[in-house]
Amino acid sequence: MDKDLINRLDIIISLLIPKYDESKYNIKGLSLEILKLCDGENSVIDMVNKLKKDRQLIDNALSKLRGEQLIKSVEKGDKNVYVRLI
Repeated sequence: MDKDLINRLDIIISLLIPKYDESKYNIKGLSLEILKLCDGENSVIDMVNKLKKDRQLIDNALSKLRGEQLIKSVEKGDKNVYVRLI
């Protein structure tokens, strides 16, 4: 895919991600920290490195957030990143 097209799509995706409103949802702790990182830029490895948490904890929280339809995994380049849906 053309790099210019990919850059344009990245801009569109970033504009579509809603700003997280903490007052609307009762999410706390690690799940909240992870949710804030679901900006279409961060992979699981990025989250592990940024949050300094065990991969299994991150995977479990991501699974829970996906199950609640609060995030979605999307392929970006050669990695899967997470996008907040709320």
